[in-house]
Amino acid sequence: MAIFEIGKGPGGPRTDYTIFAFESLAVGATSVGFTEATYAPAGSPPAAYAFVTIETDGISFRCDGTAAVATNHDAATTDQIIIYGAANVRNFRAIQTGGASTCRVSFGR
Repeated sequence: MAIFEIGKGPGGPRTDYTIFAFESLAVGATSVGFTEATYAPAGSPPAAYAFVTIETDGISFRCDGTAAVATNHDAATTDQIIIYGAANVRNFRAIQTGGASTCRVSFGR
């Protein structure tokens, strides 16, 4: 199992995030991101943290807002991705590297 940390500054991340939402993200052959209505609900601040587990098959991902392709960062089943920063959460994109995958995501602020 690998753990990928995105957006962690030299002083380390905040540690006082409160989880407020959860999403099961289906990742297939087309690049997808998180559901905006889930991580940035109307009238509330957007998520500044996301904890992602890869559940059913590997994915390739990036956090710069560009569509993911199969040659980006690879995460395998049981890997974890921890994303810090609202822009990085908003810009996350993933695509399958084998069969269709499911990612479980908890969002915090």
